[in-house]
Amino acid sequence: MQKKSRILIFSFFGVFIVIFFAFCAVVWYVDPFRLFHQPFMCKNQIYDDMRYNARWFIKSGDYDSIILGTSMLANTSAKEAAELLGGKFINISIWGSSLEQRAILMNYALQNRPLKKIITSFDRGSFAPNNILPDSIPAKYFDFLYKGDLDIFRVYFSTKHLNKIISLKCDRDMNLDMPSSWMEYGGEIIKQRFGGVNNWAKYYNSTETKNSFQMLSNAVAKKENGYEPKNILNINNFKKYKKDIDANLLKFAKEFPNTEFILIIPPYSMVCNSILSYTDDGHSILQKELVRYILEQNLKNIRFFSYDYEKFTYDVANYMDLGHYSPEINSKILELINNGYGELTINNLDAWWKKYDEEKNNYDFYKFYHDFKKAIEAQKAIDAKEM
Repeated sequence: MQKKSRILIFSFFGVFIVIFFAFCAVVWYVDPFRLFHQPFMCKNQIYDDMRYNARWFIKSGDYDSIILGTSMLANTSAKEAAELLGGKFINISIWGSSLEQRAILMNYALQNRPLKKIITSFDRGSFAPNNILPDSIPAKYFDFLYKGDLDIFRVYFSTKHLNKIISLKCDRDMNLDMPSSWMEYGGEIIKQRFGGVNNWAKYYNSTETKNSFQMLSNAVAKKENGYEPKNILNINNFKKYKKDIDANLLKFAKEFPNTEFILIIPPYSMVCNSILSYTDDGHSILQKELVRYILEQNLKNIRFFSYDYEKFTYDVANYMDLGHYSPEINSKILELINNGYGELTINNLDAWWKKYDEEKNNYDFYKFYHDFKKAIEAQKAIDAKEM
């Protein structure tokens, strides 16, 4: 009896060991994140989340500068950035990332080699700590990739990534110029949303269109109920965000004085800026004071740029939703930075922001809301006839 028990135990562990090493062999063969080598299959594939991809780009890329923003910079061409601003760029922007998350990659890149330039975005909201971004992926799910080589293997033990490996299917081919481009990843469906409010309405069931219409509806409801935006600074939020900026941006600028940090406030559509006064009252003064705080550090290697009331922000044909603009706008931003246009300084900050507040407050988002609503109703009627 004891002999049979020993046989069963050894058999169990033997099978387990065989399965484990077989799994390790498959991971080694597929290796979609290129943690150990170039994959033997799907050699040109790229995973859609740069939180996991960036390690390979940082370790293996030919670069001396990086673009590390949110989705607002994901469609920025590394080649164009190099041509206009000098250096050799890679774009490792992370969709939906906080400054705290980007700091993980920023630190890894700075430790890997000297960097000439770092371009990052200073989005409304995304510079907040992760606990203020309820939909953000916690850092613990990917930060171990950038702490050493001992436990990077465990990234492949999550259900999400395990399914990817055992499916043995290839993702889209890699575009080294813009590897996290949502414009390319989304394909024709994303491209068809550009062109104006009627194109937005064609996708009224999409998450982006629903969210945009809901934000507009909330702003309209507040305005109709007599709400008057006060734009008062929330001191607690200011202190919290300032602490986040100290730890995840200014620390690097001070430690690496030879690296130029180019900060960009992404130019959301003017209709978006306008309704934020109602849906996120106080956002304007909060961001202005955070910008002021950074500029007051008098760090010569930090430059700030903003284009919130440029002509293109008034035309929603340039946007797929309230905030996300076309790659042409990314190219335009690089050109403007190269010309030194739109740079914020401690001397022009108040004047620039005064005009920003005036422009967004004067914009008639109420009319836009009704045009959008009418377009959705018309599209629904067309769809109903075709059923």
